[in-house]
Amino acid sequence: MPLIPAIELNGFSIAADDTAGGVLVKLSGNGDSAAVQPLEGYLERLHSKLAAQEAAAVHVDLTQLYFMNSSCIKSLASWIHDVKTSPRPYSITMRLNAGLSWQKRSLKALARLAPSVVRLEDVPE
Repeated sequence: MPLIPAIELNGFSIAADDTAGGVLVKLSGNGDSAAVQPLEGYLERLHSKLAAQEAAAVHVDLTQLYFMNSSCIKSLASWIHDVKTSPRPYSITMRLNAGLSWQKRSLKALARLAPSVVRLEDVPE
């Protein structure tokens, strides 16, 4: 069941579902300059919804995300900061595509921003 409405742009999509195993957010395609504002707004709405539900955890599937520019990465960093500083922070597990080396390089820095909140998980190709 969709947690909030999905966003689909030319070559980029993000969707969050509340499943039996918890909340799963999937990002796919290319997070280029056209995706920055939609991603930022989506993550703000997602955080509000998860905070209201007092969610314990969210899983973020990035295995089909082939590119993300620095502005989109900044949007993720802002979301992580909001989660970390909220009264009831929830954990964020990011599933990375082991075949896309940029993901581990770039997102490892995000995990260091909030090691108590963010965990990275490599998924084989």
